[in-house]
Amino acid sequence: MRLTDGVVVLRPWADDDAWALVRLARSSPDIPHWTRVPSPYTLEDARLFLARCATGSDLQFALCRGEEPVGSIALMGDEVGYFASPEGRGQGLVTRAVRLLVASVDGPVCLNAAVENMPSQRVAERAGFVRAGFGVETIKGVAVPVVRYVFSPGGDERG
Repeated sequence: MRLTDGVVVLRPWADDDAWALVRLARSSPDIPHWTRVPSPYTLEDARLFLARCATGSDLQFALCRGEEPVGSIALMGDEVGYFASPEGRGQGLVTRAVRLLVASVDGPVCLNAAVENMPSQRVAERAGFVRAGFGVETIKGVAVPVVRYVFSPGGDERG
């Protein structure tokens, strides 16, 4: 499956994206800090990730501006997760990607953003998610307070 809104392209990760994944995962200390992405991220980590993507158990996409990946976005069960390199931030690309992804699925989806990760909270809110409360998520063995968001199709202004 390939999704686009004319600005953002969500395409399946390909085997030849391994080095691009390494570059993206290493592009900012925020990525391993706020996500489950290992640090340091290695070529072997990228190959393992790509092998999991090939199973199709989750919807995993390269978040691209044109064809060049600037981040990653996934729907794992009913939960959206994403990260973007610095060159993919501050332009609304992640918000557009989240909107594209949730528009492609039926039923409600959720998103958890660390309480201290304000940029991720802004993405969720701009993409039409509504705060549903607070919780704690374990990331790499550390308890992280999170804001829980939910998106229900038909529950926002895009109808």
